[in-house]
Amino acid sequence: MKNAFGLLVLYSLILVACLKDKGSIPASTSKNLCDSLKVTYSLVINPIINNKCVTCHKPGGTGNGDYTTYSGLKAKIGTNNNPLYNRVFVLGDMPQAGSPALTADEKQKISCWLDAGAPNN
Repeated sequence: MKNAFGLLVLYSLILVACLKDKGSIPASTSKNLCDSLKVTYSLVINPIINNKCVTCHKPGGTGNGDYTTYSGLKAKIGTNNNPLYNRVFVLGDMPQAGSPALTADEKQKISCWLDAGAPNN
């Protein structure tokens, strides 16, 4: 029984270390917080994407997908395995070198926008 407990503790430490290296999954966004932020694609999300993502995610760019338009971005987030969410929140490896990192505030706004269904508003 002691070995099983020891293995459980070791597994937990490894899991925490992996999450720390890659970034943690964001806490579920509060509806009240999202309502107060009034996140829209045109006024909030598009400027973030243009400043942080379009360096690579543009026609002829090195990123997978064209984020210069709403339809190009929506094509990437409308899939079952949302690449934008996974790369920003789960893996924590976007944006990559060459673009400034997303701030906690920007991540919160993106999370609220995704939670709302990523509307074109």
